[in-house]
Amino acid sequence: MTDDECTALAGEYVLGTLSAADRRRVERLRVDDARLAREIEAWETRLAPLSQTLEEVPAPDGLLPLIEAELDREAVTVSIEDAPARGHGRARLAYAAAFVALMIGLGSGYYIRDVLPPPQGQSYIAVVNRDAGLPALIVKVDLAGRQVSVRPVSAEKPADNDLELWYVGPDSAPRSLGVIDVATPVTTDFGRGGVAADGVLAVSVEPRGGSPTGAPTGPVVYSGQLIPD
Repeated sequence: MTDDECTALAGEYVLGTLSAADRRRVERLRVDDARLAREIEAWETRLAPLSQTLEEVPAPDGLLPLIEAELDREAVTVSIEDAPARGHGRARLAYAAAFVALMIGLGSGYYIRDVLPPPQGQSYIAVVNRDAGLPALIVKVDLAGRQVSVRPVSAEKPADNDLELWYVGPDSAPRSLGVIDVATPVTTDFGRGGVAADGVLAVSVEPRGGSPTGAPTGPVVYSGQLIPD
């Protein structure tokens, strides 16, 4: 086997897309083939964060027919005794990875984009203001670095209170991005997940130090929609 074929075979073994017979052959081969054993261990290490993040949930009723329909298609496997043509390993592995990602997404309701880091250079910007007035804040979200940069413009902090910034998605509860300083630019952690097409930023008035409940408790004084930068 070439290096590419060994990598592809190990990946399909870990992903679980080999036939039962081929899987048994791989288990026998890995005992004496140090290169294959290393590749299998490397794949298990790469995919471990995925399994640790996902929560076990019952499979939806419509999942089994989807799996059966996929299994009816021409099987994409690696023959151990008759190695495939060179250069096809990566194509098979890409197919296997895509299929497993689809099954994980359907089975758990968990989007892969929330597990894996977003593509480099993906960023959003929002002009946060009140009633189309002067900008209160200019906020940039860098998904590649998982950071939020907040530059105050004309925001005013009420006496004896703080202003807290929130990300609000279309189908999720507001998520705090931290207390903001109206005098100094700050950079905070955006946390896990992406930005929805109609996601917005909102600023609420909170007690000193921020909301004690993890959700907005005071009035929203500024807001702005995130748009691709």
